[in-house]
Order: sequence, then C-alpha cells, then structure tokens
Amino acid sequence: MEKSGSYVNQIVAAVKKMIINKELKVGDRLPTEPELSKKFNKSRGCVREAIKILESYGILEVRQGDGTYVCASAGAGMFDALFFQIISQGSDFVELQSLREILEVGIIKQAISAATESDIERICLVENELHQAIEENKELEILVDLDMKFHRTITEITKNRVLQEVYRNLIEIFRPYILNSYEQQSYENHFSVLLHHELFIQAIREKDHHLGYIAVKYSMNDWSRLQGIMEESANI
Repeated sequence: MEKSGSYVNQIVAAVKKMIINKELKVGDRLPTEPELSKKFNKSRGCVREAIKILESYGILEVRQGDGTYVCASAGAGMFDALFFQIISQGSDFVELQSLREILEVGIIKQAISAATESDIERICLVENELHQAIEENKELEILVDLDMKFHRTITEITKNRVLQEVYRNLIEIFRPYILNSYEQQSYENHFSVLLHHELFIQAIREKDHHLGYIAVKYSMNDWSRLQGIMEESANI
C-alpha cells in the first residue's frame, strides 16, 4: 500500500529543493501534474496533494486553466516558512498530533467564549455541507476539504487572527493523513466524523467548556486509533 502521506512530503521537499537550487525561479511554470508524477515516480494524487500544501503556504500559485507557478513570496511568511520546514523535514506524526491536540483544546475554549448565534449558524452550515457530501458519496477530496473547513471555521470563531494562521498551516500538514483515513474507511464509517463534529457544535452552543474538551479528546483519540490501524495494515 502506498504511504501517500510520506510520499507527499517527499514531493514537497523535492520541489523546495528545486526552488533553492534555482531549477525553478520566481514566476516559473511547473511541469504538468502527469509530468511531475513521472519525474518523482509517485501517483498523481500525491503530486496534487503536495501542490495543495505548497500553494497553501504561498510557495506556489495555481492558476485555473493556465498552470502552477512559483510565487514571488515563496516561503516568505513567518508561519508559512516555519510550517514549510516542518513538512519538508517529515516531522514525527505523534509530535504533530500532540501539537494539534494542544491547539484544538485552546481553540475550542476560545470559540465557546466568543461564539455568537451567527457563528453557530455558520458552523452548522459547514457541517450540513459535509453531511450532504457524504450522503451523496462525493469524492474523498471533497470530504477532506469540508472536514478541514469545519475545523478552520471553529478557529475563525475565536476572532484570533494569529491562532487562525497557525492552525491553517498546521491542518494543511494533516491533509494527506486525513485523506488516508477517509480512504481506509467504508462509506458507512464516513458518517462517524459527523458525531465528532456534533459534539463540538453542542459544546459551543451550550457554552460547555468541559464538553468542548471531551469533544477534542474523543476526536483525537478516535483518529489516532484509526491511524494506528492504518500503519499496522501497511506493515502487513
């Protein structure tokens, strides 16, 4: 089984090296997705995920119908550069998971305190989008986008722009892992993520900090368990 999370990081590191070595310069257009897939000997899906990560950090710019280009501000942002380095070095998953849990505990605490009725309506709309996408058996990448959008929306509720930027960068590192988790689950099990999200919404709506903490722990523990199962199956 292809360990796509590791392969995505390899592609990210390779593109970064090409930029550092000036094989790719500011304004240069990258080879097409099929060409990159052949160059790196990795699937097009891995190439696509790597490009998304690089785009999210301001390294690359995807122009619809035109191609993918190296940005003038590639790697310039403080947080972008920090997390870009974390990705390229292939940081330990357990450490990243621990950081995510610490952040999400703080995020849900602030979101509960800051949330308005309008905020609650907004996060419910995102949850309904994900529910509908699962019911319609949409592409897994769409489910991943909506899942991540849900968690980013909670962060936006905090009204803390620095926290939003840190979390935006961190959650992108988890994109390949999240995609992997959806790939490993059956259609029926995709609905389990909604149960986790409902706990977050209930905690915010009821302004229940203890429930918010439980929601984070429940979500992280269940997800970590699934990652462990995936790693075991990959080693069989």
